[in-house]
Amino acid sequence: PNATFTYRFNNMHFISVAYDELLKCNSIDDLTDNSYIQNYNQIIHNSVNRYYGYTRKASMTHMLMIPLHGFTMTNMLSYECIENDIINNHHQTGIVDKINRQTYNTGINSVSIISSVEKRFMFMPLNTKLNFNYIYNDTPLFYDDKLINTKFNSYNIQGIISTHYKKGFNGKITADIMISNYKNQLSNNKLCNINYLALLSYNTDKLYAAFDVRFRDYRINESPSHNMYLDFEFRYNISSKLSLYCIGNDFLNLKGRIQEEVVINDYFTNTRLVHYMPGYIMCGITLKY
Repeated sequence: PNATFTYRFNNMHFISVAYDELLKCNSIDDLTDNSYIQNYNQIIHNSVNRYYGYTRKASMTHMLMIPLHGFTMTNMLSYECIENDIINNHHQTGIVDKINRQTYNTGINSVSIISSVEKRFMFMPLNTKLNFNYIYNDTPLFYDDKLINTKFNSYNIQGIISTHYKKGFNGKITADIMISNYKNQLSNNKLCNINYLALLSYNTDKLYAAFDVRFRDYRINESPSHNMYLDFEFRYNISSKLSLYCIGNDFLNLKGRIQEEVVINDYFTNTRLVHYMPGYIMCGITLKY
């Protein structure tokens, strides 16, 4: 069963509420009693004894648009719970993780909030936008046949300011902040990822030039890792068919770049150093025919 209720204040402003109950059918692979190697350190065994799970979902959507003032606002709220879901039972033997997939009377409970506000100024080509996302998950799993509940919270805020002149200088500034928390009986981890971008460009009928700076602040449990990137692009149209270009990507790290990354899920935390391909500078001629 499902139901939807929508109320319109006018053509540009409405609110909608929906409720759904769904059967979540399990795949034939989950229902087959067998074992297989997932990768070099993971073996999976299926012992699912139910043909389907049950999902309940409630959501609300609100939207407001004022075109004459260049204003748009969108808000979404949802809640979802699953019954008789498939969960993992982990048994660690050395580096090998033996996972028994089985059904459990409760499953994931999740809440999500999405909000976005955008303002386009009428007297000049200036746009501003602010996004906010929030996710909460309560996920059950077993470790050596003991029930563990992992609570996951994630906040993401993004702000964008940009200009859009047809000719001359344009700029763009963005800030993206994401904070995530993973907590259960085995561990408690906090991940913070902040990205900044500043871009300046210049555009004419024949010339386009742009330069941007990116900065990344990455923290796992207050252990920081910083990276800065510089990019540029130059393009000059000699004619409608012939143009010159020069592109630089991450040209501060032409010899190589090492970046710390962290993989966190319901069961384990893995920190690794990733060797990325170095930056480059590339120049050439483009001919259209």
